[in-house]
Amino acid sequence: MTIETKLLKKDSGQVIMFIIFVVLFLVLFVSLYISRSLLKQTKASVGAVSSVQSYYIADSGTENVLYYLSGLDPAEPQPTAGTSIVLDNLFVAENGIATAVVSDASPTTLKIDIIGTYKNTSRAIQLFW
Repeated sequence: MTIETKLLKKDSGQVIMFIIFVVLFLVLFVSLYISRSLLKQTKASVGAVSSVQSYYIADSGTENVLYYLSGLDPAEPQPTAGTSIVLDNLFVAENGIATAVVSDASPTTLKIDIIGTYKNTSRAIQLFW
């Protein structure tokens, strides 16, 4: 075996190692890109779930405010313009709360803003009574 043949065999092993490292780095970068995309989608999904929970809490708060305004329960005070009603934590979500603010929209109409909050997300419903 000549010296040139030995050098060629030695160089061919280094080329294969270089190709393997390039392929491994490509796989690493592709997997990092995919995981970043999945993380963004997961965060968006969690935000959507919180938004829906907030909406349903506000909807439950709407039912409570309409019950108060109907006067069916004489033990409950009737809300008047400019007052703020803080409803108890609702059964819809364990960390949720609904707040209702009653104000005058006109001499004969009350404007009611109900804000449902779950975690860091709030949704609002507006009623005229």
